[in-house]
Amino acid sequence: MEPREIIISLAVKFGGDWDLIYRSLKLKKDYEDEEEVLDNCRKLNCQAITIMDPEYPEQLKRVRKPPFVLFYKGDISLIKHTSDCLGVIGSRHPTEFGIINTQKMVTNLPDQVVVVSGMAIGIDTIAHKTAISSRHKTVAVLGSGIDVCYPVSNQDLFEELSRFNLVLSEYPPGIAPSIPFFPARNRIIAGLCKSVLVTEASLRSGTLITVGIAVQLGVDVLCVPSNNLGNSGTNYCIKQGAYLVETFDDVNYFFA
Repeated sequence: MEPREIIISLAVKFGGDWDLIYRSLKLKKDYEDEEEVLDNCRKLNCQAITIMDPEYPEQLKRVRKPPFVLFYKGDISLIKHTSDCLGVIGSRHPTEFGIINTQKMVTNLPDQVVVVSGMAIGIDTIAHKTAISSRHKTVAVLGSGIDVCYPVSNQDLFEELSRFNLVLSEYPPGIAPSIPFFPARNRIIAGLCKSVLVTEASLRSGTLITVGIAVQLGVDVLCVPSNNLGNSGTNYCIKQGAYLVETFDDVNYFFA
């Protein structure tokens, strides 16, 4: 058996649970049955790269608990150069201000920039759709199995991303979305990007989890200032040292 087959098999067997995969590898358990290993690999309806493979982004290895396996559909070369990747994240319930700013920033990005987000409702969805309409490439990182579209309202977007862009998940096919999966998903977004752009977020937004991970990794955090005084996650981040960006030129500076 190849080591990568063992890792993929364990990811399938344990539903992408990092701790269980790690424990099995450490104890050298749960992969004695060669036929089970091969069967787990054969039944996938997607492709996969492991932390051992050359295609696996080096920067992602720096996050806490880097995924052992990335299951994917689409063009894996989109994450080959993390220096070209911009995370675009924000509120699930954006105002018109947040929507317009996201659209303007993404539409006017340099051609080589790949937009990375989480396919959630709100800013994530707007970022992906705007990237597609403006002919930029885009990557969605899921908080569910690679074949499970969440939210279901994004089914058409999911299909579009799977065919012509890239969908990633550390969770194998058939795994339903779960609340803990979404903050875990955020570390992958931060780990794939040169910079992270927050166009709108409240102080209690899960977006700030991604920001915190980005700071730990040394990833630039770019924030659009808000007039939502007293409840602005972007204003808070700017006060903590994030870069203030007002126009797409301010964002594009980081990819010059």
